[in-house]
Amino acid sequence: EGWTGETDWNAFTANIWQKNLPAKYLQQQRITRWDGNDITFTGGVRGTVEDGKRTFYDQGRKVLSGTDYLLPWDGGKKLYHYSETGGTSTWEVPGKGAYTLYKLTDNGREKVSTVRPSGGKITLTATAGQAYVLYPDRAPKETPADWGKGTGITDPGFNDRDLKGWTKTGTAVRDTDDQGRNSAELSGTSTAALSQTVTGLKPGKRYTASALIEVEPGKSRRTTLSAGGAAVAVERSTAKDYVAASDWHGTFFQRAKVTFTAPANGRTTLRIEAAAGSEAKVRADDVRIVANAPATRTGTVAHEDFEAVDQGWGPFLKGDAGGSTDPRTHISQLNAPYTQSGWNGKLIDDVLGGKESLKSHEENTGLVYRTAPWTVPMKDGHRYKVEFAYQSSHAGAYSWVEGYDRVADGK
Repeated sequence: EGWTGETDWNAFTANIWQKNLPAKYLQQQRITRWDGNDITFTGGVRGTVEDGKRTFYDQGRKVLSGTDYLLPWDGGKKLYHYSETGGTSTWEVPGKGAYTLYKLTDNGREKVSTVRPSGGKITLTATAGQAYVLYPDRAPKETPADWGKGTGITDPGFNDRDLKGWTKTGTAVRDTDDQGRNSAELSGTSTAALSQTVTGLKPGKRYTASALIEVEPGKSRRTTLSAGGAAVAVERSTAKDYVAASDWHGTFFQRAKVTFTAPANGRTTLRIEAAAGSEAKVRADDVRIVANAPATRTGTVAHEDFEAVDQGWGPFLKGDAGGSTDPRTHISQLNAPYTQSGWNGKLIDDVLGGKESLKSHEENTGLVYRTAPWTVPMKDGHRYKVEFAYQSSHAGAYSWVEGYDRVADGK
């Protein structure tokens, strides 16, 4: 995620257990002697190489061998166990008391067993790539994860495996894909939905609610996001996510939005619903609700002055220009005279009116940005007028194009 464009959370978490934790274990001490492959640290810690494997000792007890370890932490209050390849291993431990073994998951600790030392050693059987923690006797009380704290939405990223913050209708579950990314999945041929009551809104104030939605590529299923009496529907997902900084790039997740006015009681129901009658699976992620008052214009299907864009580029999505990359298009902000034409040879204004405009700078060849049916809804058989204000530094560098999506390569 971010500018590196990486999206594999499994690889990210594996790196924590395989490299970061052993490094942080050593970094808690200071080096007192370094003799080739043998390093002595404070705190009774020693690092060396045995049989070609990196090896750590703590108080004379081997605590790491190659990619397997049982590392004491926080003064021995707990021990972390990990094996990249899995299997059974035996380790020396201080004391004679029992340990409680827990599996570490993205939803907290899960008790596995009680382990009792024999002859000052314990034997552990690990699943490959699974991290564990051992506590003498039992673990302290775990603090529940407060998914979405401060956002106004409970579990907006659908990280709770049981989706406890949401009311479920039909078949609605948390889905974790092969890269470890979590989302909500709505499936089955009956109506499937997730909803929750949002509180604490200021009466009379305008808000934008949004969510990333993907209808199974190549299929259709009307999926509606609604809040505060407003609704928007996604029928098909045909616009690929080409933003490298998005953890869903390469998929067909795109954000759908509705803007509404908060009622007098400051409460509303936010709902994502997949209609009955289709076998297409629907995924949703990253739900947001923010105070926002974008401009409107009577008689228009879509109107955008880019003065109150909560996220993204208003009605536009990134096109295929440059493939999955960091776009060279953004919402530019007025900082006169530096952002305007004439300053230091600038040919055009960054901002055409007001305080913000959409700006593309030396973009890649291809479709720079595009609309989607849920950002600019149009009906068959109707004629529409499209108009916009623009400046371009080079004639013919950009063109306005019309088009439609159709199934290709099964998507």
